[in-house]
Amino acid sequence: MTAKEYIYKNLQKIANLFTNLTFTYEYKEMSQTHVVEVKPEFEFSLNEEYIDAEIDLTAEFDELFYPESILFISEESLTEISKAEKVFKFNQFVNKNEMIKISSDAIFPDYLSYSTFDQYALAA
Repeated sequence: MTAKEYIYKNLQKIANLFTNLTFTYEYKEMSQTHVVEVKPEFEFSLNEEYIDAEIDLTAEFDELFYPESILFISEESLTEISKAEKVFKFNQFVNKNEMIKISSDAIFPDYLSYSTFDQYALAA
């Protein structure tokens, strides 16, 4: 797996965990730096769970792909993305291998019984 493939995979995972965040990605070849802009800025700096996920991703990336580096920035950063390669947002369509099976009985325990004719619903 290349560094870029690793980043694409993991940024989509984080975007699916933190549904209100958007990640914009660019690779700066001169400095061998993968730049990721995180929006909105208040989530970037105040969401403790996101910050922990970012730290974990950065540490693992550094171990796997040194001398390349990954840099997370906010909208207010002096470093900018000039030519975005990819944008990652929450994806409501989950990969089949990552799906979780939930029993319909767990969701609608009493509402799926059709023992009488008056228990039905209409959809418009």
